[in-house]
Amino acid sequence: MGNLWSDIKFFGRCVCIGIRERLHQLFTVMLLLAACGCINVYNRLPCGPRLEEVYESTHQAAALTLVAAFPQIMADGKQGFMWENLLTVPFLGIPCAVDTVLEACVDTVFLPWDLYVRHTSSNTEGKK
Repeated sequence: MGNLWSDIKFFGRCVCIGIRERLHQLFTVMLLLAACGCINVYNRLPCGPRLEEVYESTHQAAALTLVAAFPQIMADGKQGFMWENLLTVPFLGIPCAVDTVLEACVDTVFLPWDLYVRHTSSNTEGKK
């Protein structure tokens, strides 16, 4: 009976250690996903749009940063600096700029894969 109880305790410790390791791995993956930028997550989803060029997410994030910092670009009115930009640049432009840097880092990591996918898709389109 003593061996059975010690085996049960040993099995319980192994399961708890396994769950802790899995939770640490899950936390690490979630942290990396949170740091990789929202446009990259959207573009790389299987149901998302097909990437047409390398660093496409970085280009989109840079455009979004410019529009968020200077929203008057979208209007047909005045161009240039406006007094409202004293609020939009620090509260919208800077966080979007940080996201753009993260997008560039993730695009650099995925550059070999993007080049491969772009190369194979251009070969298949040429054969059709």
